[in-house]
Amino acid sequence: MNVFIKIGITFLISILLLSCKSKEAIAPDEPFEEKPIKIMSFNICNDNAGAPEGYSWFGRRDDVIKLLQKHQPDILCAQEDLVQQGDYMTQAMGWTRTGMGFNPPSGGAFNGVYFNEDRFTKIQSGMFWLSETPEKYSKGWDAQAVRTCNWVIMKDKHSREEIAIFNTHLDHLGNNARIQSAKLILEKIQEIGQGRPTVLTGDFNSPRNSSPYQILAEAMGDSRLISETSPRGPIPTIVSTGTGSLTSEADYIFLKGFNVSKYQAIDDKRENGLYFSDHIPIKATLTLN
Repeated sequence: MNVFIKIGITFLISILLLSCKSKEAIAPDEPFEEKPIKIMSFNICNDNAGAPEGYSWFGRRDDVIKLLQKHQPDILCAQEDLVQQGDYMTQAMGWTRTGMGFNPPSGGAFNGVYFNEDRFTKIQSGMFWLSETPEKYSKGWDAQAVRTCNWVIMKDKHSREEIAIFNTHLDHLGNNARIQSAKLILEKIQEIGQGRPTVLTGDFNSPRNSSPYQILAEAMGDSRLISETSPRGPIPTIVSTGTGSLTSEADYIFLKGFNVSKYQAIDDKRENGLYFSDHIPIKATLTLN
């Protein structure tokens, strides 16, 4: 066979092999198996000198860690978490915290979002104030305190989907502030979330028959009410530190773009018979729609 023909055939075979390898290289990866997301919302009660007897942070912080280790949330959305409390939890649990205190740079409560970087990658995060001027430090409407909402866009390494998490704490006195804050949060979810599967957690200081709750529930699902299995635990989530009883509901996990397979209001108690905070944590197990 002519040497030039042999060279030509060899060249063509090489090109075909390279083409096959190139196609293999650019072929889309097999999708990862979906893994449920366990998300917890927990007002941990801030670390202050005026804490009721039995509820100082120093006296209960190790019990809080044991509770978190028992329930192993993939994402914790905390309220009233001061910097030293967040530092303690991130170190004990191996988590990453995102969020800012309501009065940067001096601090204040974070409404922090805590997560495991082995499971999630942070894409973007930020905060806005619950007020008429949400982009700057401010107190809104008839609120007694400065209030904020922290948010984070993260990528789930299992599903490879980007999800949006919003975490807030509405004012405890200003009814109009709670109403206007609910409306503002929904506007920001649309602006920032941009159609991603979204979770909104927090202490909303509002029962289910209130206007703030209704505003949010008309736009998003209440995880307790849409759980595919019967919800576990009590409806009230606020603890009376005086009587030790649960008094009213305030804490919710709202969502869109997710299904809820399980919901639990965790009414575990410490060895001394007291709750872990002046709120009980709530947890939902989620899968993408």
